[in-house]
Amino acid sequence: MNTNETLLDQNTTPKKISLLPLTENYRPDILLFRNQQIREVESVFSSPSNQKYENHGEDERCLLLQGFSGSGKTTVVSFVLKKYKTAYLLASGANNPTAFLLIKSLFDINASTTGAAIQKAIDKLKKKKKVLVVDEINKLKNTEEIGLFFDMLNTIYRAVKCPMILVTNKKGFLDFIPVDGRRTFHPERIDFKSYDIQELYEILNSRVGIIKKESEEFSIEPEFIAMVAKFVFNKFDGSVRSAFSLLRKCIVGDDFSEKFLQKTCDNLITEEKSEDLRMLTEYNRKFLKSVYDMSTNEGLNVSFKKLEGVKFPDIVLSTGYSKGRVSQLLQYFEEYHGVLQSTKENKGRAGGRSRLVKFSSDKDYEIVKEVLYGKNHNEI
Repeated sequence: MNTNETLLDQNTTPKKISLLPLTENYRPDILLFRNQQIREVESVFSSPSNQKYENHGEDERCLLLQGFSGSGKTTVVSFVLKKYKTAYLLASGANNPTAFLLIKSLFDINASTTGAAIQKAIDKLKKKKKVLVVDEINKLKNTEEIGLFFDMLNTIYRAVKCPMILVTNKKGFLDFIPVDGRRTFHPERIDFKSYDIQELYEILNSRVGIIKKESEEFSIEPEFIAMVAKFVFNKFDGSVRSAFSLLRKCIVGDDFSEKFLQKTCDNLITEEKSEDLRMLTEYNRKFLKSVYDMSTNEGLNVSFKKLEGVKFPDIVLSTGYSKGRVSQLLQYFEEYHGVLQSTKENKGRAGGRSRLVKFSSDKDYEIVKEVLYGKNHNEI
């Protein structure tokens, strides 16, 4: 088959179909390839005698659900919570950037001080225990707020022991939990591995099947679904969320050619990268801004700085962070966001070894500029 040709005849494309199955809001009756994770989450809602936590509450475990964006964490939690409608309290770090706001949202309370919020939370749990569920906990605005949240949660937990489910897509999130909190909660990490090509294909194919039931005229060639799965596996770390988005855009655009898929894929990479960078903590944003600003300082050749990079010691001096912390942040922006890269240059005995940091590409440079300063920012 010629992959440059449209795979769906435009004359037969339905103009109005429901694409809800290809969105995050859709809740399927069956989740593919996540049975083990579902069992782990469900076990928190049951006592050792396998009776509902709502009535017994014997399980005091803390689960940390961890995996890349689009690996099914929130979907699994939502799938399980449907069965236990009154047995949990739920909040998200994405909507509550500070520890104080997150605690108030989690327990649905009004309070003007941290102490009052903690006491009201304790009183509420003493009346009826609940499973505490916190989604996107890594999106609190900085590491200080994350630490403060766990300090508050630690105080609540010591007064009323109850199970918790914490969800994050941040690698190494355990390191952000204060030592005292780790010793109290003993979080059990539940890993969500990225979907492989075959799994992505089967998930997409199942959702397309659901759409077909609502619109019999709707049809997409299996070869195109396989192509989407391959693109997502190679470019989006197997994110099923990205797979849904790509396929949805192709349907809306009524174009099922490889050329359009590639263009849509490139645009989606930019969108997702920008979205992730806009959610940076203040601490990490300061680091990235420092690298960018040093690449565009007055009197410097911007093109040269973008090409050659900025020196590692200059970043340490500019941010005020330790060398170890700067190294960690470099690794984070290289591996997780993919916008920076560092190289080591050996200049011989006289010059020694120099570590340079630069943007991974001109496109990444422009993305960071827009996130930090907006589209109309003019470089000096």
